[in-house]
Amino acid sequence: MRNAILWAAFIATASSLSAGRTYQVLYSFGTNGGSLDGWFPEAGLVSDGAGNLYGTTVIGGTNVGGNSNDGCIDGCGTVFELSSLGNGQWTETVLYSFCTTLNTTNCPDGAGPESSLIADKNGNLYGTTESGGVNGGGTAFELSPSGAGKPWVETVLYTFRSNRFDGTYPTGGLVFDKSGNLYGTTTNGGIFSHGTVFELQRVSGGWVENILYNFAGPPSDGENPSSGVVFDSSGNLYGATRYGGEGCEEGCGTVFELSPSSDGTWTETILHGFSGRQVYPWSVSLAGGSLYGTYLSGGGKSSGGVFRLTPRQGVWSETAFMFDGADGAYPESGVLLDEKSKTLYSTTGTGGLQDDGTIFQIKGSSEEVLYSFCGEPNCEDGVYPATYGSLIEDSEGNLYGVTGGGGTFNQGVVFELTP
Repeated sequence: MRNAILWAAFIATASSLSAGRTYQVLYSFGTNGGSLDGWFPEAGLVSDGAGNLYGTTVIGGTNVGGNSNDGCIDGCGTVFELSSLGNGQWTETVLYSFCTTLNTTNCPDGAGPESSLIADKNGNLYGTTESGGVNGGGTAFELSPSGAGKPWVETVLYTFRSNRFDGTYPTGGLVFDKSGNLYGTTTNGGIFSHGTVFELQRVSGGWVENILYNFAGPPSDGENPSSGVVFDSSGNLYGATRYGGEGCEEGCGTVFELSPSSDGTWTETILHGFSGRQVYPWSVSLAGGSLYGTYLSGGGKSSGGVFRLTPRQGVWSETAFMFDGADGAYPESGVLLDEKSKTLYSTTGTGGLQDDGTIFQIKGSSEEVLYSFCGEPNCEDGVYPATYGSLIEDSEGNLYGVTGGGGTFNQGVVFELTP
Protein backbone atom coordinates (compact mmCIF):
# COMPACT_ATOMS: atom_id res chain seq x y z
CA MET A 1 0.00 0.00 0.00
CA ARG A 2 1.64 3.20 -1.14
CA ASN A 3 2.68 5.75 1.46
CA ALA A 4 0.88 8.57 -0.35
CA ILE A 5 -2.51 6.99 0.39
CA LEU A 6 -5.22 9.48 1.37
CA TRP A 7 -7.89 8.40 3.81
CA ALA A 8 -10.68 10.29 2.10
CA ALA A 9 -14.02 8.48 2.31
CA PHE A 10 -16.07 7.31 -0.61
CA ILE A 11 -19.01 5.56 1.04
CA ALA A 12 -21.00 2.97 -0.88
CA THR A 13 -24.05 2.12 1.25
CA ALA A 14 -26.86 1.90 -1.27
CA SER A 15 -27.41 -1.78 -0.48
CA SER A 16 -26.18 -4.36 2.02
CA LEU A 17 -23.93 -5.91 -0.63
CA SER A 18 -21.64 -4.05 -3.03
CA ALA A 19 -22.00 -4.73 -6.72
CA GLY A 20 -20.31 -7.89 -7.96
CA ARG A 21 -19.87 -9.40 -4.50
CA THR A 22 -21.48 -12.60 -3.22
CA TYR A 23 -22.01 -13.22 0.50
CA GLN A 24 -22.55 -16.76 1.76
CA VAL A 25 -22.93 -18.25 5.22
CA LEU A 26 -20.76 -21.36 5.22
CA TYR A 27 -21.86 -22.56 8.64
CA SER A 28 -24.28 -21.50 11.39
CA PHE A 29 -23.25 -22.64 14.86
CA GLY A 30 -25.97 -24.62 16.61
CA THR A 31 -26.60 -26.75 13.52
CA ASN A 32 -25.52 -29.91 15.34
CA GLY A 33 -27.83 -29.23 18.26
CA GLY A 34 -27.58 -26.72 21.08
CA SER A 35 -24.07 -25.47 21.77
CA LEU A 36 -22.30 -28.78 21.13
CA ASP A 37 -20.69 -27.54 17.90
CA GLY A 38 -19.61 -24.24 19.42
CA TRP A 39 -21.09 -20.87 20.23
CA PHE A 40 -19.83 -17.30 19.91
CA PRO A 41 -16.81 -17.39 17.57
CA GLU A 42 -14.88 -14.24 18.38
CA ALA A 43 -11.56 -14.72 16.57
CA GLY A 44 -10.41 -14.84 12.98
CA LEU A 45 -9.77 -18.00 10.99
CA VAL A 46 -6.69 -19.77 9.68
CA SER A 47 -6.55 -21.93 6.54
CA ASP A 48 -4.41 -24.89 5.60
CA GLY A 49 -3.07 -25.72 2.14
CA ALA A 50 -6.13 -27.82 1.34
CA GLY A 51 -8.58 -24.97 1.90
CA ASN A 52 -9.89 -26.16 5.27
CA LEU A 53 -10.71 -23.42 7.78
CA TYR A 54 -9.87 -23.55 11.49
CA GLY A 55 -11.12 -21.36 14.31
CA THR A 56 -12.30 -21.13 17.90
CA THR A 57 -15.55 -20.47 19.75
CA VAL A 58 -15.52 -18.88 23.20
CA ILE A 59 -18.48 -20.94 24.48
CA GLY A 60 -19.95 -24.34 23.65
CA GLY A 61 -18.55 -27.76 23.01
CA THR A 62 -19.31 -31.23 24.21
CA ASN A 63 -18.43 -30.52 27.85
CA VAL A 64 -21.70 -28.75 28.58
CA GLY A 65 -22.41 -28.27 32.27
CA GLY A 66 -18.79 -27.46 32.88
CA ASN A 67 -17.09 -25.41 35.50
CA SER A 68 -18.96 -22.43 36.94
CA ASN A 69 -15.70 -20.89 38.20
CA ASP A 70 -14.65 -20.41 34.60
CA GLY A 71 -18.04 -19.01 33.60
CA CYS A 72 -18.79 -21.68 31.01
CA ILE A 73 -21.85 -23.67 32.08
CA ASP A 74 -22.78 -23.88 28.37
CA GLY A 75 -19.37 -25.24 27.49
CA CYS A 76 -15.91 -23.70 27.75
CA GLY A 77 -15.26 -23.28 24.05
CA THR A 78 -13.99 -25.23 21.07
CA VAL A 79 -11.46 -25.49 18.29
CA PHE A 80 -13.26 -26.38 15.06
CA GLU A 81 -12.50 -27.29 11.45
CA LEU A 82 -14.68 -26.37 8.48
CA SER A 83 -14.19 -28.46 5.32
CA SER A 84 -15.72 -27.96 1.90
CA LEU A 85 -17.90 -30.73 0.47
CA GLY A 86 -18.18 -28.98 -2.88
CA ASN A 87 -21.16 -27.20 -4.45
CA GLY A 88 -21.06 -24.55 -1.75
CA GLN A 89 -21.60 -27.04 1.09
CA TRP A 90 -19.36 -27.17 4.15
CA THR A 91 -19.18 -29.48 7.15
CA GLU A 92 -17.97 -28.65 10.65
CA THR A 93 -15.91 -30.89 12.94
CA VAL A 94 -15.19 -30.02 16.57
CA LEU A 95 -11.52 -30.89 17.00
CA TYR A 96 -11.42 -30.11 20.70
CA SER A 97 -13.81 -29.07 23.48
CA PHE A 98 -12.21 -27.32 26.44
CA CYS A 99 -12.69 -28.19 30.11
CA THR A 100 -12.46 -31.95 29.69
CA THR A 101 -12.24 -32.31 33.48
CA LEU A 102 -15.56 -31.06 34.82
CA ASN A 103 -16.33 -29.75 38.30
CA THR A 104 -12.76 -28.89 39.23
CA THR A 105 -11.57 -25.59 40.67
CA ASN A 106 -10.50 -24.50 37.19
CA CYS A 107 -10.50 -26.08 33.76
CA PRO A 108 -6.89 -27.34 33.66
CA ASP A 109 -6.79 -27.52 29.86
CA GLY A 110 -8.05 -23.94 29.47
CA ALA A 111 -11.36 -22.19 28.91
CA GLY A 112 -12.68 -19.45 26.65
CA PRO A 113 -10.35 -19.36 23.61
CA GLU A 114 -10.69 -15.82 22.23
CA SER A 115 -7.63 -15.61 20.01
CA SER A 116 -6.99 -16.60 16.43
CA LEU A 117 -5.00 -19.77 15.83
CA ILE A 118 -1.67 -20.18 14.06
CA ALA A 119 -0.35 -23.35 12.45
CA ASP A 120 3.12 -24.82 12.01
CA LYS A 121 4.41 -26.74 8.97
CA ASN A 122 3.27 -30.05 10.50
CA GLY A 123 -0.34 -28.96 10.82
CA ASN A 124 -0.29 -28.40 14.58
CA LEU A 125 -2.45 -25.52 15.81
CA TYR A 126 -1.46 -23.04 18.53
CA GLY A 127 -3.55 -20.56 20.50
CA THR A 128 -4.46 -19.15 23.90
CA THR A 129 -7.39 -19.37 26.29
CA GLU A 130 -8.44 -16.31 28.23
CA SER A 131 -9.12 -18.26 31.43
CA GLY A 132 -8.73 -21.73 32.89
CA GLY A 133 -5.51 -23.62 33.35
CA VAL A 134 -4.26 -25.09 36.61
CA ASN A 135 -3.61 -21.60 37.98
CA GLY A 136 -6.74 -19.97 36.57
CA GLY A 137 -5.06 -17.23 34.54
CA GLY A 138 -5.39 -18.71 31.07
CA THR A 139 -3.23 -20.97 28.91
CA ALA A 140 -1.17 -21.27 25.76
CA PHE A 141 -1.90 -24.55 24.03
CA GLU A 142 -0.98 -26.79 21.10
CA LEU A 143 -3.50 -28.99 19.29
CA SER A 144 -2.05 -31.84 17.23
CA PRO A 145 -3.66 -34.30 14.80
CA SER A 146 -3.21 -37.97 15.76
CA GLY A 147 -4.23 -39.61 12.50
CA ALA A 148 -7.26 -39.89 10.22
CA GLY A 149 -10.46 -40.37 12.20
CA LYS A 150 -8.68 -40.03 15.54
CA PRO A 151 -9.17 -37.24 18.11
CA TRP A 152 -6.81 -34.29 18.14
CA VAL A 153 -4.57 -34.07 21.19
CA GLU A 154 -4.26 -30.90 23.25
CA THR A 155 -1.07 -30.02 25.10
CA VAL A 156 -0.98 -27.10 27.53
CA LEU A 157 2.31 -25.36 26.79
CA TYR A 158 1.99 -22.88 29.63
CA THR A 159 -0.59 -22.01 32.26
CA PHE A 160 -0.66 -18.41 33.50
CA ARG A 161 -1.14 -17.47 37.13
CA SER A 162 -4.01 -15.22 38.13
CA ASN A 163 -2.69 -11.91 39.50
CA ARG A 164 0.95 -12.96 39.27
CA PHE A 165 4.08 -11.51 37.73
CA ASP A 166 4.11 -13.89 34.75
CA GLY A 167 0.99 -12.25 33.32
CA THR A 168 -2.63 -13.27 33.26
CA TYR A 169 -5.50 -13.49 30.77
CA PRO A 170 -3.91 -13.86 27.32
CA THR A 171 -6.57 -12.75 24.84
CA GLY A 172 -4.37 -12.11 21.81
CA GLY A 173 -2.97 -14.64 19.37
CA LEU A 174 0.53 -16.06 19.20
CA VAL A 175 3.31 -15.61 16.65
CA PHE A 176 6.39 -17.71 15.85
CA ASP A 177 9.96 -16.49 15.54
CA LYS A 178 12.44 -18.12 13.16
CA SER A 179 13.48 -20.64 15.84
CA GLY A 180 9.95 -21.81 16.57
CA ASN A 181 9.52 -19.91 19.84
CA LEU A 182 6.14 -18.32 20.54
CA TYR A 183 5.36 -14.71 21.46
CA GLY A 184 2.21 -13.07 22.76
CA THR A 185 0.66 -10.71 25.30
CA THR A 186 -1.36 -10.89 28.49
CA THR A 187 -4.05 -8.31 29.15
CA ASN A 188 -3.27 -8.12 32.86
CA GLY A 189 -0.64 -9.25 35.32
CA GLY A 190 3.06 -8.57 35.32
CA ILE A 191 5.00 -6.52 37.86
CA PHE A 192 2.68 -3.51 37.53
CA SER A 193 -0.52 -5.50 36.83
CA HIS A 194 -0.94 -3.70 33.48
CA GLY A 195 -0.10 -6.59 31.17
CA THR A 196 2.96 -8.14 29.59
CA VAL A 197 4.67 -9.26 26.40
CA PHE A 198 5.97 -12.80 26.80
CA GLU A 199 8.02 -15.42 25.01
CA LEU A 200 7.45 -19.15 25.26
CA GLN A 201 10.81 -20.71 24.53
CA ARG A 202 10.93 -24.26 23.24
CA VAL A 203 13.33 -26.29 25.39
CA SER A 204 14.03 -29.97 25.80
CA GLY A 205 10.98 -31.55 27.40
CA GLY A 206 8.67 -28.54 27.26
CA TRP A 207 8.35 -24.77 27.14
CA VAL A 208 9.66 -21.98 29.38
CA GLU A 209 8.09 -18.55 29.72
CA ASN A 210 10.21 -15.39 29.59
CA ILE A 211 8.66 -11.99 30.28
CA LEU A 212 10.04 -9.58 27.68
CA TYR A 213 8.25 -6.51 28.99
CA ASN A 214 6.00 -5.41 31.86
CA PHE A 215 3.72 -2.50 30.98
CA ALA A 216 3.84 0.26 33.60
CA GLY A 217 0.61 2.05 32.68
CA PRO A 218 -0.19 5.75 32.33
CA PRO A 219 0.98 8.38 32.03
CA SER A 220 4.31 7.23 30.58
CA ASP A 221 3.47 3.74 29.33
CA GLY A 222 0.68 1.66 27.86
CA GLU A 223 -1.55 -0.85 29.61
CA ASN A 224 -3.81 -3.78 28.76
CA PRO A 225 -2.64 -5.11 25.37
CA SER A 226 -5.68 -6.95 24.03
CA SER A 227 -4.15 -8.31 20.84
CA GLY A 228 -0.92 -10.07 19.92
CA VAL A 229 2.34 -8.78 18.45
CA VAL A 230 3.95 -8.87 15.00
CA PHE A 231 7.60 -9.21 13.92
CA ASP A 232 9.51 -7.15 11.39
CA SER A 233 12.40 -8.54 9.36
CA SER A 234 14.93 -7.33 11.95
CA GLY A 235 13.31 -9.19 14.84
CA ASN A 236 11.57 -6.22 16.45
CA LEU A 237 8.08 -6.70 17.86
CA TYR A 238 5.16 -4.31 17.41
CA GLY A 239 1.81 -4.16 19.14
CA ALA A 240 -0.87 -1.96 20.66
CA THR A 241 -2.20 -1.34 24.15
CA ARG A 242 -5.85 -0.49 24.47
CA TYR A 243 -5.26 1.97 27.30
CA GLY A 244 -2.38 3.92 28.80
CA GLY A 245 -0.13 6.61 27.42
CA GLU A 246 -0.40 10.34 27.97
CA GLY A 247 -3.73 11.01 26.26
CA CYS A 248 -7.08 11.05 28.10
CA GLU A 249 -7.60 10.69 31.85
CA GLU A 250 -6.52 7.05 31.99
CA GLY A 251 -4.76 6.97 28.66
CA CYS A 252 -6.24 6.38 25.23
CA GLY A 253 -3.81 3.70 24.11
CA THR A 254 -0.44 3.32 22.46
CA VAL A 255 1.42 1.61 19.65
CA PHE A 256 4.76 0.24 20.84
CA GLU A 257 7.96 -1.37 19.57
CA LEU A 258 10.09 -3.90 21.47
CA SER A 259 13.68 -4.26 20.29
CA PRO A 260 16.00 -7.09 21.37
CA SER A 261 19.50 -6.48 22.72
CA SER A 262 22.50 -8.77 22.56
CA ASP A 263 22.25 -9.47 26.31
CA GLY A 264 18.73 -10.91 25.89
CA THR A 265 16.85 -7.90 27.24
CA TRP A 266 14.21 -6.00 25.28
CA THR A 267 13.70 -2.25 25.11
CA GLU A 268 10.29 -0.66 24.64
CA THR A 269 9.66 2.47 22.58
CA ILE A 270 6.26 4.16 22.44
CA LEU A 271 5.87 4.95 18.74
CA HIS A 272 2.56 6.73 19.12
CA GLY A 273 0.22 7.71 21.94
CA PHE A 274 -3.41 8.36 21.12
CA SER A 275 -5.53 11.30 22.26
CA GLY A 276 -9.23 12.03 22.60
CA ARG A 277 -9.60 12.33 18.83
CA GLN A 278 -8.79 8.68 18.17
CA VAL A 279 -8.87 6.28 21.11
CA TYR A 280 -8.40 2.65 22.10
CA PRO A 281 -6.31 1.01 19.34
CA TRP A 282 -6.98 -2.70 19.05
CA SER A 283 -4.21 -4.30 17.03
CA VAL A 284 -1.52 -3.57 14.45
CA SER A 285 -0.39 -5.11 11.16
CA LEU A 286 2.88 -4.38 9.39
CA ALA A 287 3.27 -3.86 5.66
CA GLY A 288 5.68 -1.86 3.55
CA GLY A 289 7.37 -0.41 6.64
CA SER A 290 4.13 1.10 7.95
CA LEU A 291 1.86 -0.03 10.77
CA TYR A 292 -1.89 -0.29 10.27
CA GLY A 293 -4.64 -0.83 12.80
CA THR A 294 -8.07 0.13 14.07
CA TYR A 295 -9.43 2.48 16.74
CA LEU A 296 -12.36 1.27 18.78
CA SER A 297 -13.72 4.79 19.25
CA GLY A 298 -13.02 8.43 18.53
CA GLY A 299 -13.63 10.76 15.62
CA GLY A 300 -16.41 13.26 15.08
CA LYS A 301 -19.09 10.60 15.37
CA SER A 302 -17.22 8.63 18.06
CA SER A 303 -17.44 5.63 15.72
CA GLY A 304 -13.76 4.74 15.57
CA GLY A 305 -11.59 4.35 12.52
CA VAL A 306 -8.46 3.00 10.83
CA PHE A 307 -4.95 4.38 11.26
CA ARG A 308 -1.61 4.15 9.53
CA LEU A 309 1.71 5.00 11.17
CA THR A 310 4.62 5.72 8.82
CA PRO A 311 8.21 6.40 9.94
CA ARG A 312 9.72 9.64 8.66
CA GLN A 313 13.17 10.66 9.91
CA GLY A 314 12.74 8.75 13.16
CA VAL A 315 9.23 10.04 13.87
CA TRP A 316 6.11 7.96 13.26
CA SER A 317 3.47 10.05 11.50
CA GLU A 318 -0.20 9.14 11.85
CA THR A 319 -2.86 9.27 9.15
CA ALA A 320 -6.44 8.30 9.95
CA PHE A 321 -9.76 7.44 8.39
CA MET A 322 -12.75 7.81 10.73
CA PHE A 323 -16.16 6.14 10.43
CA ASP A 324 -19.44 8.00 10.69
CA GLY A 325 -21.74 5.13 11.66
CA ALA A 326 -23.46 4.76 8.31
CA ASP A 327 -20.32 3.13 6.90
CA GLY A 328 -19.55 1.23 10.10
CA ALA A 329 -18.66 1.86 13.73
CA TYR A 330 -16.47 0.50 16.52
CA PRO A 331 -13.96 -1.61 14.60
CA GLU A 332 -12.33 -4.08 17.02
CA SER A 333 -10.81 -6.53 14.56
CA GLY A 334 -7.40 -6.38 12.96
CA VAL A 335 -6.80 -5.44 9.34
CA LEU A 336 -5.94 -7.60 6.35
CA LEU A 337 -3.50 -5.98 3.92
CA ASP A 338 -3.45 -7.22 0.34
CA GLU A 339 -0.22 -5.66 -0.88
CA LYS A 340 -0.70 -6.95 -4.43
CA SER A 341 -3.97 -5.06 -4.92
CA LYS A 342 -3.02 -2.26 -2.48
CA THR A 343 -6.22 -2.89 -0.53
CA LEU A 344 -6.99 -2.97 3.18
CA TYR A 345 -9.89 -5.12 4.41
CA SER A 346 -11.49 -5.25 7.83
CA THR A 347 -14.80 -5.26 9.71
CA THR A 348 -16.69 -3.02 12.11
CA GLY A 349 -18.55 -4.38 15.11
CA THR A 350 -21.62 -2.20 14.58
CA GLY A 351 -22.82 0.44 12.13
CA GLY A 352 -23.82 -0.04 8.53
CA LEU A 353 -27.35 -0.26 7.14
CA GLN A 354 -28.76 -2.30 10.04
CA ASP A 355 -26.25 -1.20 12.72
CA ASP A 356 -25.02 -4.81 13.03
CA GLY A 357 -21.56 -4.39 11.54
CA THR A 358 -19.89 -4.19 8.15
CA ILE A 359 -17.14 -5.58 5.96
CA PHE A 360 -15.23 -2.74 4.31
CA GLN A 361 -12.22 -2.05 2.13
CA ILE A 362 -9.95 0.96 1.72
CA LYS A 363 -8.14 1.25 -1.60
CA GLY A 364 -6.28 4.33 -2.71
CA SER A 365 -8.37 7.30 -1.60
CA SER A 366 -11.66 5.39 -1.38
CA GLU A 367 -13.46 3.46 1.36
CA GLU A 368 -16.24 1.10 0.36
CA VAL A 369 -18.68 -0.94 2.40
CA LEU A 370 -18.60 -4.42 0.89
CA TYR A 371 -21.34 -5.85 3.11
CA SER A 372 -23.69 -4.69 5.87
CA PHE A 373 -24.72 -7.47 8.24
CA CYS A 374 -28.28 -8.44 9.14
CA GLY A 375 -29.36 -8.19 5.53
CA GLU A 376 -31.55 -11.30 5.84
CA PRO A 377 -34.64 -12.08 7.95
CA ASN A 378 -33.82 -12.75 11.61
CA CYS A 379 -30.17 -11.89 10.95
CA GLU A 380 -29.39 -15.31 9.53
CA ASP A 381 -26.39 -13.76 7.78
CA GLY A 382 -24.79 -13.01 11.15
CA VAL A 383 -24.22 -9.96 13.34
CA TYR A 384 -21.21 -8.44 15.06
CA PRO A 385 -18.13 -9.70 13.19
CA ALA A 386 -15.10 -11.01 15.07
CA THR A 387 -13.29 -8.94 17.67
CA TYR A 388 -9.91 -10.72 17.71
CA GLY A 389 -7.87 -11.45 14.60
CA SER A 390 -8.79 -10.36 11.10
CA LEU A 391 -10.33 -11.53 7.85
CA ILE A 392 -8.33 -13.99 5.77
CA GLU A 393 -8.09 -14.14 1.98
CA ASP A 394 -7.52 -17.09 -0.36
CA SER A 395 -5.68 -17.12 -3.68
CA GLU A 396 -8.92 -16.32 -5.55
CA GLY A 397 -9.54 -13.16 -3.53
CA ASN A 398 -12.34 -14.65 -1.42
CA LEU A 399 -12.61 -13.27 2.12
CA TYR A 400 -13.48 -15.43 5.15
CA GLY A 401 -14.48 -14.49 8.68
CA VAL A 402 -16.87 -15.09 11.55
CA THR A 403 -19.60 -13.26 13.44
CA GLY A 404 -20.19 -13.64 17.16
CA GLY A 405 -23.98 -13.58 16.84
CA GLY A 406 -26.74 -14.14 14.33
CA GLY A 407 -27.11 -17.10 12.06
CA THR A 408 -29.92 -19.62 12.00
CA PHE A 409 -29.55 -20.33 15.73
CA ASN A 410 -28.16 -16.96 16.82
CA GLN A 411 -24.86 -18.54 17.86
CA GLY A 412 -22.67 -17.00 15.17
CA VAL A 413 -21.59 -17.95 11.66
CA VAL A 414 -18.60 -18.55 9.41
CA PHE A 415 -18.96 -16.55 6.18
CA GLU A 416 -17.38 -16.10 2.77
CA LEU A 417 -17.40 -12.96 0.67
CA THR A 418 -16.43 -13.54 -2.97
CA PRO A 419 -15.27 -10.90 -5.49
